[in-house]
Amino acid sequence: MIIKSIEINNFLSYYGKAEFRFDRGATIIIGQNNSGKSKLFDAYNWVLYDEAFKTEAEKWETTKEWGSELGNRLAMQKCKINNHLEILVELEFEDEDGNVYLVTRTHRIRKLAEDSWDTSPLTNLQVTRTEAGTHNRQALGGENAKEELKKYFPKNLSRYFLFQGENISKLMQLNQRSDFTRAISELSGIKFFAKAKIYARDVYERAKVAFEDKVDGEESVQKEKERLSKAIDAQQDQINEVQAKQDNEVKERDQIEALLDEKLRELSKYEACATILDDLKKYEQQRDQAIMRKKQLYEHNHSTLISEWIYAGSEEEFKYYLSMYRDAKDDKKIPEPIRQDFIQEMIEEELCKVCGTHAPKGSAAYAAILEHLNEKALDAEVAIINTLSDTADSMTTMIRNVGSSGNTFRTELTTIQEEINRAKGLMVQKEDELDIVIENIAAERNENITREDIEKVNLVKVKQARDQLRSDLEKSKSRIAQYIGNLEILNDAFKELQDDYEGLIDQSANELEKKRMKLALQIKGHVDRLHDNFLSKLIYDIEAEANNYFASMTQGSEALSGKVKVDYLAREVYVIDETGTRVSNINQANKVSLQIAFVAAVLSVSNKIWGSYFPFVADAPISALGGNNKIGAIKTMISIFRQSIIILKDDARTGHEDSLRNDEVRQLIQYNPQIKHAYELSIDRSAGKVLEQFTTVSTLK
Repeated sequence: MIIKSIEINNFLSYYGKAEFRFDRGATIIIGQNNSGKSKLFDAYNWVLYDEAFKTEAEKWETTKEWGSELGNRLAMQKCKINNHLEILVELEFEDEDGNVYLVTRTHRIRKLAEDSWDTSPLTNLQVTRTEAGTHNRQALGGENAKEELKKYFPKNLSRYFLFQGENISKLMQLNQRSDFTRAISELSGIKFFAKAKIYARDVYERAKVAFEDKVDGEESVQKEKERLSKAIDAQQDQINEVQAKQDNEVKERDQIEALLDEKLRELSKYEACATILDDLKKYEQQRDQAIMRKKQLYEHNHSTLISEWIYAGSEEEFKYYLSMYRDAKDDKKIPEPIRQDFIQEMIEEELCKVCGTHAPKGSAAYAAILEHLNEKALDAEVAIINTLSDTADSMTTMIRNVGSSGNTFRTELTTIQEEINRAKGLMVQKEDELDIVIENIAAERNENITREDIEKVNLVKVKQARDQLRSDLEKSKSRIAQYIGNLEILNDAFKELQDDYEGLIDQSANELEKKRMKLALQIKGHVDRLHDNFLSKLIYDIEAEANNYFASMTQGSEALSGKVKVDYLAREVYVIDETGTRVSNINQANKVSLQIAFVAAVLSVSNKIWGSYFPFVADAPISALGGNNKIGAIKTMISIFRQSIIILKDDARTGHEDSLRNDEVRQLIQYNPQIKHAYELSIDRSAGKVLEQFTTVSTLK
C-alpha cells in the first residue's frame, strides 16, 4: 500500500488548502515548534479514524468532543454569520493491486454569531475506489466506508504505522492485549489460530462434560475420574489466580515504567537546563571578573590618564621651545651665563677666575675683565631662560614616559575588553540554547514555562523520585519473574493431571463418550501445537528482524549495543548481552533505536505474511536524538520501509544561511536519492495577530 497524497482544508492550523504528494520511498517534512507538524499527523488520524490529539486534554478526541475548535481560526474569523465553513481532509492511497482509493472526511459548521457556532457531532466519510484495470469507480459512504477502511488501516494497528515519537515508548510496554497481543494477532493472522484453539477447546470441554456426566460402569474408574476432575479444576483455579496476579503486576510495572520514562525525560531536560545555567553562571562570573579588572586598571592608571589628558599635545610645544632656545644659543643671542657679581669679584681680587691669570690694575687682563662689567647685564633673565630650558627638557622626558604608560594601559584594556566581549558572546549563545530547551519543555508539557520556573526545580528531589521509581520497577519485575516461575510449576503439575486424566479414558467402559473424548483431545492437541508453533515462529521472526534493524541503526556506535529480546511471557522488549543477561541501562540513542527497530520488525513480519505493506508515518520519531545518531536513524527508517513519511523538528536556525546550509537533515534531503519528496512547514505571522497566523507549506524537493 502506498499513500499518494493528502489534502487539508481549514483543519486546525491549516488555512485554506494545503496539499502534500508522496511516492514510494521516503518523504521528509520538517518544521520548527508550533509550525503545524503535529497537526499534519492529526490530519491522518482524523481522516481515517475521526479523531485528533488534543494537547490540553492530553488525549485523542473525536469530532464530537472537539466541536468547532477543529476548524482553522482564521477561516472561522473570515466566515460570515449564517454561512457554513467546511473542514476537509482527503487521503489518496493505492493498494497492492494498483486500485486507487480516495478517502474524504468533511465536517461542516455554521456561524451563528462572532463567537457562536452550530456544530454537529458527526462527520461525512466517503471512500471512492477506482479499479486499476477497468477504471470503474465504486463510491462508499457511512458504515460501508468505515468497513472498507478497516481492511487497510485497522485501528488497533494504527499505533504501529501512525505514531508519535514522544509516545513510542508506550508501544514497548506491551501492557494490554489491545496493544501488543492484539496487534500481533492482527498483523500475523495468528488470531485465526487463536479462534481455532478456542473452538477446539469448546469441543473438548463439551466432550469432557459428557464423559464426566456419564457414570462409568467401572467403579474405580468413576472414582478416579471424579478425583482427577476436581484436582484439575482446583489446579486451573490456582493457575488463573496466579495469572491474574501476573497480569495485574504487568499493568503495575507498565505504569511504573511510564512514570519512570516521564521522569527520565523531565530529568534529562532539566539536567540540560542545569548544565546551560551552570555555563551561564560561569560566563557571567568571567564577565564580572573582567569588568572588575577593567575598573581596577582605570583606578591604578588614574594619575597617568590625568597627566596624559593634561599634557595632551604639549610635547610638541616643549619641543618647539627647546628648538628655538638651541637656535638662539647657537646664534649667540643668549649670553654665556657669567654673572656680574662674579666679574666684580675677579676685579676686586685682580684675578681671572676663568683662566686663572693674575690681572693687576692697569694690566691688559684687568682691562679685559672690566669690559665684561655692564650695569645692563641680563644675568637674571638668562638664568630664567636656562632654567626654563632645563624644565622644558625634563617635561619632554616626563611626557614621553606618560605616553609609554598610556600605551601599556591601552594594551591591557584591549585584552580585558576582548575577554568581556567573549564572555558576553558565550552568554548570548547559552541564552539561545536555554530558550530552545525551555521551549521544548513547554511544548511537551503544554505549559508556559519561564527560566525562573526552571531555576526553581529541585534536581535532587527529581533524581530521588527517579531512583525510587527504578527501585519500584525492579521489585515489580522480580514479582513478575516469580509469577512466571510459579506458573511454570503449576502448568507442569496441571499437565501431569491432564495426562493422568487422558490415560483414564482408555479404561472407561462408556465407548461412545470415550471415542468422542479421544477425538476431542486429538483435535485440541493438534490445534494447540499449530498455534504454539506459529506463535513461537512469529516471535522468533520479529526478534530476528528487530535485531537486524537494531544492528543497522547502532553500527556507528563505538560501544557494542547487544541484541534485542522479545519476551512474550513478560510482555517486554529489551536488550541482552552475549550471555543472555538483560542490559539494564542503555543510552537514549540505543533506546530510540530499539523502539524503532521493534516497530519496524512487527510491520515487516506482517508484510511477509500477508504481502501487504503498511506505510510508515511518524511524527517526531527521533526527537530525543541528535547529530550522527539522528541522521543514522533517519537513514535506517528510509531503508526499512517501502514508504516512509517522517515528520521532524527543524534544528536549523531560521533566517541563518550558514545554519540552513550546514543542517545535516537538509543535506540528507538534497543528496539521498531515496528521499523523493520533502516539505518545510512554517507559520505565517504576517497579520501580526495570534488568531490570524496559520501553517504554510514549502516544497524542498
